[in-house]
Amino acid sequence: MMCSNCMEKNESVKVIVNDRLRKYYACDKCKVTYGKNRNGVTFFPEEEVLLSDGGLFNVLINKPLIIDSIYIHEEFESGRTVLLREKETNKKLTHIFDINWLIKIKN
Repeated sequence: MMCSNCMEKNESVKVIVNDRLRKYYACDKCKVTYGKNRNGVTFFPEEEVLLSDGGLFNVLINKPLIIDSIYIHEEFESGRTVLLREKETNKKLTHIFDINWLIKIKN
């Protein structure tokens, strides 16, 4: 398989999203430990967040989500994409989101 971001083939490439519309592959080289949105707010894996705009995913508005992982994705405005999971069920979502869509939950 080939990484959707860096276009390299290596043994660390895995399917991040496999839905009916598209597949997204990422390698360890493109996985990062944090990401910043357009306002300079920093997000980290395992952080609890909300979606600011659900778009087609309005059911997720006001639903606590956890950042599962963050990847470099140059096709997105922020250059970072996040894989999220539901806080209640720990189930990974089958869509990737631009980090600009996230709202930090103040603890």
